[in-house]
Amino acid sequence: MTGPVAVLIGPMAAGKTSVGRALAARLGVPFADLDALIVQEAGRTIPDIFSDEGEPAFREREARSLVRAVAHQRGVLSLGGGAPMHAGAASTLRDLP
Repeated sequence: MTGPVAVLIGPMAAGKTSVGRALAARLGVPFADLDALIVQEAGRTIPDIFSDEGEPAFREREARSLVRAVAHQRGVLSLGGGAPMHAGAASTLRDLP
């Protein structure tokens, strides 16, 4: 199998991370949060990235991070609320099995 077993999408503060952790534990698979992966990769917080680069650049970064996460994450993946709004991210999500 390739790609995550589940991808959680929804508005900010809807509980995607909490539900994702619980689902991953129940399924016995790893959990990843795309925002946390972006922070780890960038070495900066999401608000700092928004402030320094602006939202369009953040969304590009987010779309690239999603491609990497989909390629490597074999468990549950939670996305930031705005992630599916970027054309590149939406395309990546449509291509999931």
